[in-house]
Amino acid sequence: MAKKKGEKLYLNRIKLVMIEKRLEQKDLVELTGLSRTTISNYCANYAQPSLETLHKIALVMKVNAQRLIEPTPDED
Repeated sequence: MAKKKGEKLYLNRIKLVMIEKRLEQKDLVELTGLSRTTISNYCANYAQPSLETLHKIALVMKVNAQRLIEPTPDED
């Protein structure tokens, strides 16, 4: 999927799931042991977690890791 100039590409849904779970970034920092900067970058989609880190985040948030990833369009 091509993005237009100035359009942000969202690859993860970590921030949305945090809102659903009523978690703040500081909570995720404490639960995962990741830095505040790292969590902030994931929430803003400036950086993407590795699969291992995504799994760790999913475990502490008690969700399936697939919920943390932006879905892709179905192929025809």
